[in-house]
Amino acid sequence: MDAYTIHLDHHRRGFLQDRLSSGLYTDINDVFDKALNALHEKERQIFLTRGLLHQSIHIGLGQYEEKSFSYKNIKTISKKSNLHIINAQRPSLYRLTPYAASQIEELFQIQIMQLDTKKAHDALQKLESHIIGLSKFKEYSRVSKIFPESNEIKESDLYYSKTSHYYLVFKNTDKTIDVITVFPTSAPLEILLKPADTRRNYHV
Repeated sequence: MDAYTIHLDHHRRGFLQDRLSSGLYTDINDVFDKALNALHEKERQIFLTRGLLHQSIHIGLGQYEEKSFSYKNIKTISKKSNLHIINAQRPSLYRLTPYAASQIEELFQIQIMQLDTKKAHDALQKLESHIIGLSKFKEYSRVSKIFPESNEIKESDLYYSKTSHYYLVFKNTDKTIDVITVFPTSAPLEILLKPADTRRNYHV
């Protein structure tokens, strides 16, 4: 195996020494082995997320192309849990594919389990405000930045908007925001924006 020289600054040398002194590692090679294994697992999870994202967009796009939209809006999702959104917006300002509606409903149920009911209610209200607010923007991030032209998704007018909990994939028409899917931001999506030739293929 080829030998490598690694140059560490003062802070990283101190951190490495602390790890060795902790007794959790047998030697310096053990530290690097575990660090590389952790990095490999992190990248594997990112590529798994990328695949799920790709699938999610395709399901929503298929419904969009079939002109299939859910009659649900975010208010009806909240009412299933006996919640009522105050100052409800007109549903004509946005449309949801059935898949997007199911993703929002799943996200809402998770928030009810993790948060109290009022906070879950507030989160759903913010999600609706987020969707409606997209109609006021003029510049959007294109999904093609994540999936280059070499991939299957070639929709030039497909966009995404990210928050700390989820991001929306949508199309903006003259009349409405059409939500294709909603996807949780469980992975650092900025890594997915790197050029395709810098990524490695993972088989899981």
